[in-house]
Amino acid sequence: MSRWVERFWNDYEQITPDAKMIYNLLESCGEKIVNDHIALRTLNGSPVSLKDIAELVKSKGYISKES
Repeated sequence: MSRWVERFWNDYEQITPDAKMIYNLLESCGEKIVNDHIALRTLNGSPVSLKDIAELVKSKGYISKES
């Protein structure tokens, strides 16, 4: 996992404690977890838009794909 994705994951674990519990449970059952992408979303009217952070994310080697 890249440092960039790892930092996102660590932040996510902090605000979503169940994520770490589920991750650990799956690993304890022999599952191999690979975090190979992130999904960035914003809300209408948010002071930060995807457009605002697109260049930063792309500069880290990520490719934009529509879902």
